[in-house]
Parts: sequence; C-alpha cells; structure tokens
Amino acid sequence: MGTPACGVAQDPLPDADPSDMGAKDIKKGSSNGLGLTFRRDGRFIVVGGRIDEFADYGPLLLAEPPLKLVLRDVRDINSHGLRRWIQFIGKWGLKTIEFHECPAVFVEMANLIGDLVSPNGNMKRIKSVLVPVQCIPCDKMGTRIVQVTDVIYHSETSAEVAMLPCTRCQTPVESLVALDDFFWFSQLTD
Repeated sequence: MGTPACGVAQDPLPDADPSDMGAKDIKKGSSNGLGLTFRRDGRFIVVGGRIDEFADYGPLLLAEPPLKLVLRDVRDINSHGLRRWIQFIGKWGLKTIEFHECPAVFVEMANLIGDLVSPNGNMKRIKSVLVPVQCIPCDKMGTRIVQVTDVIYHSETSAEVAMLPCTRCQTPVESLVALDDFFWFSQLTD
C-alpha cells in the first residue's frame, strides 16, 4: 500500500483477530481469472486488480461469515465484471459482509447500483472509503481513508468530512470529489 505521494498517511486496518479469519481457504496472494487477486490480511481479505468477466468468486463464496473485504487495491471494474460481481453478491445473499477502504471506482458504481453491495440495497455494508485528495502546496494527490460513520451531513446536499492535513507540509488537503455526491450511498440506508 505505502504512503501516497502527498504525504497523506493511510489509516491502518483495525487490529486483526486471528480467530476471525473469514475465508480459511484463501491463500495469501492467490489469484484467479486474469487479474483479480485475494490475499488474507488478518481477519480481512484484500481484493485487488480488475473486477472483470474472468473473476472467480468461488473462494469467497466458501468463506464463513462475516466476510470483510478490503477493496483498496481494486483498480478497475468493467461492465462484464460488474455483472459477475452483482451475481457474487446475490449468491452471498444477506449473510454478513463488510466493505472497507472502497476506492472511488467502487464508490461511484455503488452510488448508481445498490445491488453492488447487497441484494436488498443495504448500503450500511460499506464501512470506509478512499477519498481522492490533493495537497495544493505539494502539488501531489493521494487518498484518505474515511469511515462512513464520520461523515457529517448539514443537509441532503451538504456533506463534510474532517481530514488530517498533509504529513509533508501540514496544509489541509482538498477533496477531489464533491463529498455530498461521493457519499450519496450512505444516505440510502434506513
């Protein structure tokens, strides 16, 4: 993962509980299809690469709930991959699943398609996202991990997130997305 170029430190994953491994059959660094990878990181499974038509979710479907997916390494989702992902979510059903460190490409899709995270559109499954940010003085871009529960709504069209300053120059970073649009999914839950 590393530190983004702007010196914006990423928050670590919550402490792993070795007794809560989730997908016992997922080997560290296992790959399926042509580009989607799964690797275990304590009680989390880090999903990386491209969500496309070649992705095989069989190993995830064999996992014991709760399934805690970290999506920070997902780089792309194509239309065929989107369909296969939604089929995977449909097969997982209403068993417990959480999504952590969701990248912008995933959040944008979740804002359009509720079935991306739950067959019944339950957006509370998204726990944290990676907000694209920029440090103007450093002229660098990176991401910030934001817990969905930390978003403050002033109205339906006004969302605010407190973000730490750039670790390099201590200047506040600026979001590269409209926060009220980016976090729209979080207002779709009961």
